[in-house]
Amino acid sequence: MKIIRVVTSCGSLHNTIGADLDIDFDYKNLALDDLKKLELIQPSDVMILAQEKGIENVTIKDCTKALDGNRPGEIGIRNTLIALSNQKHPDEDHTYLRHPEVDGVWIDKKYRTLYARGIMISQFLIATKTHYFFKDRIPTTLDQELKSMMYAHYGLLTGKLKNYALDNLSCIKQR
Repeated sequence: MKIIRVVTSCGSLHNTIGADLDIDFDYKNLALDDLKKLELIQPSDVMILAQEKGIENVTIKDCTKALDGNRPGEIGIRNTLIALSNQKHPDEDHTYLRHPEVDGVWIDKKYRTLYARGIMISQFLIATKTHYFFKDRIPTTLDQELKSMMYAHYGLLTGKLKNYALDNLSCIKQR
């Protein structure tokens, strides 16, 4: 495990947040590990779990789509993981370049902006510019809610992969 701490502004409110990221991971193996956790899970299992969690108006079709959907805009978790496991790295040679000197930092090829990427270990509020209190994002659709529930309940680490935009490299601290 190799941990970096990121300090950056976040969201439209520009609050200053910090996050600890594990940058020592392999996308392919991470996806394969998560696929193994979902190997025996059926849509009916997802439906029972959703009912236990108090998610209302869930059908077996909703659970099937969240788990195994394969249409554009409706890709299920398993198909996302299969695609991820078939790539060396999802962004390499496409949109981002690895930073030549700082592990865990990526450079957008087109805009030259910096991003830190890793598995989020923790995230915390450092300073706020408004009276808004920091909280987790709330899923906006039933599909997102079901996927968030599965990532959390089954301990899928790919759900904790996060990107943070960086103003400059001083935003990164090795831990």
